[in-house]
Amino acid sequence: DSAISNEQSVTSTGFPAVVNGVTVNTSNINQMYSSTGCMIESAPENPRDETRQIYYSNDTTPGNSGGPIYITETYNGQTYKTVVAITTSSPYDSEDYNIGTRITTELLRFFKFNSNF
Repeated sequence: DSAISNEQSVTSTGFPAVVNGVTVNTSNINQMYSSTGCMIESAPENPRDETRQIYYSNDTTPGNSGGPIYITETYNGQTYKTVVAITTSSPYDSEDYNIGTRITTELLRFFKFNSNF
């Protein structure tokens, strides 16, 4: 619930339809892409619900939805990746940020203990 902060580096991973403004060639459609950016404060026109959303500057497009947004940290020489959110949306009128659904304790419990999955 508190592992992320503003301006922390985050990476998103997925199978986007567009990479750097170019439509992905059908021969590369199954290739996974990652982009790195940082957490940002909420956009003025769309204040963030701190408990449920994160905003980040990574480039994501359709195809990234449902993919992980993670932070990378190093402790005692070991590198760890921790998923902090799931890619959910990108406002059509903004190229400045994207939105992810934050992985909270409540949401993690829902996934772990839901017998419908």
